[in-house]
Amino acid sequence: MSKHTMIRLLVAAFLVVILCGASQDDGDLTGRITNLESRMSALETAVDEINRKLNVFLTQVATPEKADQSGDGLSDGDPIRAEIAVGLESEFNTLRIPLGEIEIMSQLSSQFESNDFENKRFRFDTLELLRKFETLGLLTLREHQQAEMDTMRRMGAKTVTVRATERARELQDNTESDRDQLVFRMGGCEVVQVVRDEQYQSQFLPQSERFRLIVGIYRWTPSEITQLADPTVREREFRFQALLKHDPFNDTYAFHAADWGELEGRDWVTENVQ
Repeated sequence: MSKHTMIRLLVAAFLVVILCGASQDDGDLTGRITNLESRMSALETAVDEINRKLNVFLTQVATPEKADQSGDGLSDGDPIRAEIAVGLESEFNTLRIPLGEIEIMSQLSSQFESNDFENKRFRFDTLELLRKFETLGLLTLREHQQAEMDTMRRMGAKTVTVRATERARELQDNTESDRDQLVFRMGGCEVVQVVRDEQYQSQFLPQSERFRLIVGIYRWTPSEITQLADPTVREREFRFQALLKHDPFNDTYAFHAADWGELEGRDWVTENVQ
């Protein structure tokens, strides 16, 4: 006898015991029989309802709930892998070089300010990077001369004109580069393993939106410009955690934020996922 059948019999027997015990307090035999028939009818109705609910319960237990798309494993051809890879490239493997007339802060000011692309004002270490690209034949630089009083008034800042060479234009990312900036992809990313895939929510995210957190390993392959800058660099693998936002109209997920870390490390280098 199965456990399911045993449960049903026990429920029915329990109800019969209650019924019989209650019927002993009734009047004469005819009244007891009438009362018993009435109670038996009610019992049959109750048992039918119990059986119906039990069948629903057993069906739910026996049939695994269909996994949500967001909690399922990602196959090699899953478009979400490609979405994450593009997001990682954009977030961590994109270098933007300002073009035109820009202002380079003094070393002192650079300690307290960040690069400002909108106003073309950059930290002192940006000049070192520009000079490196100039030696690679990708840029031409012209530092503007200024009087001593101007230097003091500008707190040591200097003006530099940056121009791209034909070689730089060949290596640039044409989809994002424009007259004000050169954009280079420093490497390509490929998601090679997913170790966690789950729904995600936190106090820092809109509660009305659905998010998905995917953790895994990605392979980074240096681009041509990276190898030009450093011929010794090689392909490597890193950890990542990527946050994706659900689009309810298309039922798709779009890259929202990510962090990366060394493969053997425990902490994330960045703190973008909150």
